[in-house]
Amino acid sequence: MNSWTKTYKKVTPDEKTLGLLKAFQGKASKRTASLTQTAEEVAVLVKTIMLSEKPNLRYVTNHKYSHSEVTAKYADISGNELVKLLSKNYLETED
Repeated sequence: MNSWTKTYKKVTPDEKTLGLLKAFQGKASKRTASLTQTAEEVAVLVKTIMLSEKPNLRYVTNHKYSHSEVTAKYADISGNELVKLLSKNYLETED
């Protein structure tokens, strides 16, 4: 058996872990539904890029994402800002 196919013993998560998972799943599900784009929308952009005389190196295909998310992902070399943003968006509870 290869080390990457090792089978792990199933464990039951504690209440705190289950709470975090449920909070993440709920928020991620709602957020993803509002940010989804169609394959046709992406295809239009890809076609435009392919036909461009001087295409950019990068393109944002989904402008529904906030500027802060894109900036945190690409401008912060450490990745810490993205972790903070994802924690805020998906794990913090609303009071």
